[in-house]
Amino acid sequence: MIFGRKNQLVGLDLGTSSVKIAEIHNTKKGLFLKKIAVEKIPPDLFSDGEPEDPQYLSELLKDIFAKNKITNKNIAMSIGGYSAIVKPITITAKEDDDLQSIIFEEAEHYIPFDISEVSIDYQVMGKMEQNPNQLSVLLVAAKHEMINKYVSIAENAGLNPVVMDIDAFAVQNVFELNEPEVENAVLINIGANKISLNVVNDKKSVFMREVGMGSSEITRSIMGLDSELGFEEAEKIKQGLVSSEKVNKLDLDQAVKSVSTDWCVEIARALDFFYSNNQSEKVEKVYLCGGGSLIEIFRNELSAYVGAEIIQLNPFQVIHTEKSGWTKEELFAMGPELCVALGLGLREMGDK
Repeated sequence: MIFGRKNQLVGLDLGTSSVKIAEIHNTKKGLFLKKIAVEKIPPDLFSDGEPEDPQYLSELLKDIFAKNKITNKNIAMSIGGYSAIVKPITITAKEDDDLQSIIFEEAEHYIPFDISEVSIDYQVMGKMEQNPNQLSVLLVAAKHEMINKYVSIAENAGLNPVVMDIDAFAVQNVFELNEPEVENAVLINIGANKISLNVVNDKKSVFMREVGMGSSEITRSIMGLDSELGFEEAEKIKQGLVSSEKVNKLDLDQAVKSVSTDWCVEIARALDFFYSNNQSEKVEKVYLCGGGSLIEIFRNELSAYVGAEIIQLNPFQVIHTEKSGWTKEELFAMGPELCVALGLGLREMGDK
């Protein structure tokens, strides 16, 4: 029997359309997937990315952990959206300077919130080649209010949140694990209500952008094709799980294409902004994940907009899955939607 180390965490992705949980054991024989749990949630539990019914969510998490017999209550969570800021900055500092004080002072110039309302973290990326007295720093800031909401939901479910991460970094964890030879790429996560974009250069995050768009837009567009369509049925039509006589295929394709085009325009605009402000060469590979990445029309259209190879991120190239209770086919189909949960499940006690 394979036992994981006691310092391992369970990855909990509390999304706006579903809850995804991943438990991974890191052993001498490699990484093993122990548990995966996915639970759809009602569409009205979040508003503008913020939880509207914390008590319901706490009870739901409690039930999911009990139903799936997940006994490890130490978890890693993540947030995203407009309550979190991730920005690479450059500071001037000498070896004997108080680095933290300098970074926190500089942070006020980059954070559009009151500095007393946020938690700040940072990662020193290294010295600038042009000037050794300058350091490249990745600044991360998140609103106390949002962090406290997520922590409270977890604690009221009997869980112990140990790590609070950023969605895009969790995806980057999975990318680095499965594509170790790729140093430059764009990572795009298409969620239900947001698109996160992360440009990785020399294996470092150098640009990040989130857009308030997502695959629920397609669901609402499908609902608009027939007044009798409810949200759940429209979701199933979007996913190709059911066909409906209420919806003409040409109209359906046009509804999907219209939303997909909007996504492509915003993604291309974000990348154009990055390239216009950086001397980096154009990235040739774009890795997609999230439920929206499953939409073929979008994938095909995006390639033309960004002029790069579009690759669906497979999070199970390295992780052994034979003991998980899921088939390879099932996990491959679910993989793009599980990247955040799996990236969080790779975290351990003591991680920054």
